[in-house]
Amino acid sequence: MVQGKIKMGAAKKSAGSLKKKVHNSKQKTKGPTAAAAKGRKRASNNPQKAVARSINKKNEATIASRVLASGNRLSIADLSDVGKAEIKKSKMAHVKKANKAKSQADRAQQELKKMGRL
Repeated sequence: MVQGKIKMGAAKKSAGSLKKKVHNSKQKTKGPTAAAAKGRKRASNNPQKAVARSINKKNEATIASRVLASGNRLSIADLSDVGKAEIKKSKMAHVKKANKAKSQADRAQQELKKMGRL
């Protein structure tokens, strides 16, 4: 056999040596750990988020009502329903304000009518 003529490749590595090794830290935790709050406590921890959501919902409703009032269509059914309800609310508020007696004499007459004296 001739020596030095045959070139051998590098030795094959085993599958175990190719696996990614997980190195655990020496100190896993430091101090006490607290579990995340659930349910009612979680809501009470962040009241700003609830306020922001309610403001966003109201703004969404007013914008949807303005879009529908201007004659445009909304492709999202939920928003169109909310917009229609908001338009209805604003109309009711307008009618209520228009029917309200302006002077004290008018208010007194309305009270007398309720009592059945007029």
